[in-house]
Amino acid sequence: MKKVMKVVLAAFLLVCFAGCNKESDGKNDDENSTDVDMSKYPAEISEWSGQNFVDYFTEAGVFSNDNGYETWIQDHTSYWPDTPVNECAGWWNKEGTDRVMILIMKSDNADTSEEQMNEWIKSIKENHTLPGEYASLPVDHLVGNVAFSFETSILDDANYEAFNNAYQQLLTALNVTPDM
Repeated sequence: MKKVMKVVLAAFLLVCFAGCNKESDGKNDDENSTDVDMSKYPAEISEWSGQNFVDYFTEAGVFSNDNGYETWIQDHTSYWPDTPVNECAGWWNKEGTDRVMILIMKSDNADTSEEQMNEWIKSIKENHTLPGEYASLPVDHLVGNVAFSFETSILDDANYEAFNNAYQQLLTALNVTPDM
């Protein structure tokens, strides 16, 4: 009987030690999950609107309209004429020191051509900024026709981590790979 108890105790201790030695990033999987209902959104990122992005990142717990922060959507005609930017959605603090910009590019605006959109995408890939007069705006990631700007020099560490986590989960949910 003593041998059986020793074997059971040894097995129990091995299981306990194995659990204690498991590497962790300090968060459990539930803390890293955004729990966003993706059935509300288009299946293809190329079909997402600025409002879809604002809603997704709000539901993911990243964007809010409080504590000095606000979400916004800029249309092509008022803010981005003569560019392939169809919409620009984002979130920032009112001082402008903490911001995320999501630019949705399309070539079907009356003042935009497929060639111009391809030039913008090529420039973004090569320079990691928007082209021309918009070159001061960095682009961290490009996924198809969508450019994301949320670099660490713009976002504080906590907001960067939260946005990047939700961004990575978005890519996984949509099964897309960034172009850069």
